[in-house]
Amino acid sequence: MLVLMTVISCSKEDVGGGNDEPQKQPEILLSTASADFKTEGGTNKISFIATEAWTAEAINTRAVSWCSVNPTSGPAGSCEISISVTANDTPDDRTASVVIKSGTVSKTISISQKQKDALTVTSSKFEMEAEGGEIKIEVKANIDFEYSIEESAKSWVKYVETKAMKTSSLIFDIEKNEGLQKREAKIYVKSGSFSETINIYQTGAQPSIVISKNEYTVTSEGGAISVEVASNVDVAVEIPKGVDWITEDATKAMSTNTYNFKVSPNEGYDSRESKIKFFNKETGLADSVKVVQMQKDVIVLAKSSYDIDYKGGQILVEVGHNVDFGVEISCDWITKIDTRAFVQDTLQFNVAENTTSDDREGEITFSSGNLVQKVKVVQTARNGRQIKYKTSDGKIVLPRSGAFDAGIISNKYKDGEGVITFADDLTYVGNYAFMNCSSLTYIELPDGVEVIGEGAFWDCRKLATITLPGNLTSIGYDAFYECSGLTTLTLPANLTSIGEGAFYGCRGLTTLTLPANLTSIGVRAFYECSGLTTLTLPANLTSIGSYAFYGCKNLVEIYSKPTTPPSLGLISFPWEYDKLKIYVPTSSVTDYKEKWSSYQSSIYAYTFVN
Repeated sequence: MLVLMTVISCSKEDVGGGNDEPQKQPEILLSTASADFKTEGGTNKISFIATEAWTAEAINTRAVSWCSVNPTSGPAGSCEISISVTANDTPDDRTASVVIKSGTVSKTISISQKQKDALTVTSSKFEMEAEGGEIKIEVKANIDFEYSIEESAKSWVKYVETKAMKTSSLIFDIEKNEGLQKREAKIYVKSGSFSETINIYQTGAQPSIVISKNEYTVTSEGGAISVEVASNVDVAVEIPKGVDWITEDATKAMSTNTYNFKVSPNEGYDSRESKIKFFNKETGLADSVKVVQMQKDVIVLAKSSYDIDYKGGQILVEVGHNVDFGVEISCDWITKIDTRAFVQDTLQFNVAENTTSDDREGEITFSSGNLVQKVKVVQTARNGRQIKYKTSDGKIVLPRSGAFDAGIISNKYKDGEGVITFADDLTYVGNYAFMNCSSLTYIELPDGVEVIGEGAFWDCRKLATITLPGNLTSIGYDAFYECSGLTTLTLPANLTSIGEGAFYGCRGLTTLTLPANLTSIGVRAFYECSGLTTLTLPANLTSIGSYAFYGCKNLVEIYSKPTTPPSLGLISFPWEYDKLKIYVPTSSVTDYKEKWSSYQSSIYAYTFVN
């Protein structure tokens, strides 16, 4: 058990002359301006002479828990105080300052304590007043070592001597800082491959706050930062209101002058920044640190695969991204076309004619560092598709498989001739079945249909009404692409997924209520549906693809029922934040604002009635 004994010795001296003598200015004469402590803690006694009554206190509020002064006041004369520190169980040095005041003058004693299990120097930090003075660096070593002063500080940091002891002491003299600006220096102690760095912070002629580094950059994954602050005044910390992604880590025991902060992961696609303010309330002194966090890097493809017939042709690949990326093609029959004739971030590729008798596959890779996205291109052989259809008395009947030549159906119907009928056992409407049927205005699918294939009603611009069967579970890629005349749409209850671009460009739709069993909405599913004004998202929805409702410029109200926010892709909703309002369950507002951070200013609490 460690017992601290405090000895106080004061003998009042005649510090004033007779009535004929001029009045002397107050004065404090210190025996030493620093006190170094071992890791285990202990007590150091500092003697001094004061010409008037005096007070002593530790000015760093964070040091109160481990550093104490006794006594804290006394009369003029020769006096002594005891400075005691507790054991340092932290992995870092810690420092404090004790100020003795007598009348209008004050002196500072720098307190330093080495971290636990230190093997080299007793202290790696020294805080000096503008007047300068002497510092002593004790080096624990039984081997030869050398020191060096950084070049920029040699004019005001002077080596004095080395004292041979059990621990070697390097003594340096710090010259008075005549300027008002703060300054700092480094001394390097080396022994072979081992080294220690001693930091010296010297204030200007006036009170100041010295921050070792004024800007920190953090990755999108988040992390921790430590800010070193040297000052001759007490320092408070302020993080701006509304900045919830930076928090001070008060649980981490560090040096009095080390401030630790946690930075949360950035789930958004934009970088963000904020400032942390360090200030003194009494003097108004302040300095700040800027924290910049990088965005979450992303590459998003509007479509993951493309089918093209043996004749070849051109394909357009839409790429959403916030990083630069490279393009690689796995085969020689696909080539990239450099052109400015298309919108930004839409890349054009040419597919050569397939003269072989076999289907073939190619791959286009978009990459940036560890981010990799791939597009598959499938091309049929010259004789790869068989025509399967029937015609009788002007009627066109889709076979059970739905695998028929869409071009013939389109040609038959373009002039408004013929009536389309369906076999009773039809379960699948084939890819591009009614593509470019420009005269088609109404269609009713039989109850047995479960899947509507890719591009099934592509560019049927006059199609105003379609009856979808109750057994329908999936709507394929670009199924109703540019069906701009579609005004009435009832989606069946069993529908679980809406494919990529399924209702791309359906500008006639004004309201949309999605079925309760729907779990996913694909990339660009309702892209540029500019007639939409309101939207209700069902409770079971788990994912919304990139650009799903992008370009819906008149969409002003979204009612999102899921208590767990669905995952969002890149720019899933319109950018018109000033008029968009998103209503979410009251209990989930915080989760929505965190996971839908790009739209947090548009999110409001709402009570849904089942």
